[in-house]
Amino acid sequence: AIMLHRPYPPIDFPETHSHLGGLPLLPPGVAWPRSSGGVPLHFLAQIDCADLPARGGLLPDQGVLFFFAKIDEEMDWGCGDPQDDGQVLFAESAGNEPTPAPADLPSIMGGWWHHERRFRLPDEPAFQVYPRWPVIALPIESWPDATALPKHWERDLEGYQNAVGRARAAEAVRVTGLPSNTGIEPHWGQDARDSSRGQHVTLPSGGDEPFPQVWVMVDRIARYLATWSLSKIERLAREPSHYYDSDQLRTIHEASVTWAQAAAGQALHEAPGEKRRRSFHDWLSSLAQDDSAHIRSEIATALKIGMSSAIQYSADSPAAAARIPPRYFNELENSHLPTWASKVGHLVACNPWRIGASHHQMLGNARSSQDARSVERDDVLLLQLRSDDGVDFMFCDCGEVEYWIDKDDLAARRFEKLRVTTCGG
Repeated sequence: AIMLHRPYPPIDFPETHSHLGGLPLLPPGVAWPRSSGGVPLHFLAQIDCADLPARGGLLPDQGVLFFFAKIDEEMDWGCGDPQDDGQVLFAESAGNEPTPAPADLPSIMGGWWHHERRFRLPDEPAFQVYPRWPVIALPIESWPDATALPKHWERDLEGYQNAVGRARAAEAVRVTGLPSNTGIEPHWGQDARDSSRGQHVTLPSGGDEPFPQVWVMVDRIARYLATWSLSKIERLAREPSHYYDSDQLRTIHEASVTWAQAAAGQALHEAPGEKRRRSFHDWLSSLAQDDSAHIRSEIATALKIGMSSAIQYSADSPAAAARIPPRYFNELENSHLPTWASKVGHLVACNPWRIGASHHQMLGNARSSQDARSVERDDVLLLQLRSDDGVDFMFCDCGEVEYWIDKDDLAARRFEKLRVTTCGG
């Protein structure tokens, strides 16, 4: 199989023309795919076949694959024309410029995409495009899930599945050189107490320049606080609560919108001037020391989500990445590792670890969040994209999107005949 790995940290990426999200480099004359009803599909990935390792001649050794799908709220696929659910375009070469998204492209998940709900201000257009992150293709071994095995296979399926999870994790560690867990967590957003400030939420710190080092940090944190405070104001109008003061929420909302608008007038990869940097830091610091534990809790959430989104932005902005302190990248690495581990049971030291890998994949046998496709099949997994916080992919409930194609159609490059499926966790 082929692992499509998002390299981390987003600095000095290897040379690649393949990426998740962003906009496709469609060649001139190639139209953005639409459903049979004329509705544009969402762009998910661009894979340059020249970037791929040889895998038995199944895939083209030249040319570019563009993957599209219908990402609405329900993702209820398989009810009509298969091309309405997803399509793949194949071109001998990519274009030179990103293809703009059609004006009538629907919002991702019908407006319920968490990225949009966290960061879109009122009266702004809907978000139509996923964040962009380059991927590199690595050859790996793969194993089928227990649910993909023939029904007559009578063995210890739970033990088999645990072994497969460990084998997949070992493969991911082997080919990427990354650990399964760094043991490091972000210091920002943590609740702390000291004699001078009392109870407070820790703000980011570290690096040659003080926080916020780039405008995108201001933008994401302010946007989150603006959407959160507005939702609380609207809820208070329906359901009075003693946890929040409506006047304080309006003050937070107005200040948050002002900061978001200030960031919108700047290049997000640039550093704020000293006066504005200090002003934003002081405003956020005052909220981080608020007497209300509920306000402090939301500041902590804004920092965690906003800083993660700023790191995400830097994957498509070398200028922003160069200004972000290495400490910030290090503390968020766990969120970008291709492996996962969890204890089975509740707070018992001797409980076993459940270990596995979660990455995007072409060919082979991939992990499924539900019943996997049988190993007794005549088609090929052209691509599996998993739910991935790094690029804000969310398919159903933490599931995946899969593109399947018959071997003969793949050999003949008849990508219009493939089938697209989805399942949720």
